[in-house]
Amino acid sequence: MGVPYLGPYNPNSILTPVLVVCLGLGYLFNLYRNKPVVREGGVVIMSHPCRYEFHSVHHPSYIDFFDEVLADTLDSHEIEKKYEKRFAEDPWYKQMYQQSFAYHGVHPFYAWYWAAHALKYCGEVIVVGGERSTVHRLGFKAASTLEDALEMAEQTVGRYPSISHLRTPPLFLARVESAGGAGLGLGQGRPVGGCRGGGRQHV
Repeated sequence: MGVPYLGPYNPNSILTPVLVVCLGLGYLFNLYRNKPVVREGGVVIMSHPCRYEFHSVHHPSYIDFFDEVLADTLDSHEIEKKYEKRFAEDPWYKQMYQQSFAYHGVHPFYAWYWAAHALKYCGEVIVVGGERSTVHRLGFKAASTLEDALEMAEQTVGRYPSISHLRTPPLFLARVESAGGAGLGLGQGRPVGGCRGGGRQHV
């Protein structure tokens, strides 16, 4: 599946590596009825640059979550027990959330948990075009091309597996202006969603 650059938690901002996981394995993977598109124990191949990039104002706790928490464990239960309370109560994260434009300090935890079902269900995740060190920190494999990814997948699912392509429609951010052009468009101001007390749109 191709993972877009835009998700629910990064308008006017950066899709962090953790948000790549959330969007690809949390949202897109779970868009099914009855059962997932991929078989249990199968391989998900995602395409995304997946760079070590973060917005220090919008996603400050994501940086520490990636550098500290994921370096220690990828297990959601361990993450919750060892780290969630500290991030949720951290005074700096709370100040950034309440007085600036940051998502809450605990936000990356729930972004990660959103993918827990896919991570347990799948035998392997491969990211095509992803920054190798970043992809490895997430617990995935990195491939340069789709052909390489398919060859790597054979180690998990065997030779000549069936392949399903999940088509993802383009996501975009609308900019709406008044007839006179003086209205506040969605391309301006602070990011939409989850910021500063949970506001969902510009006013």
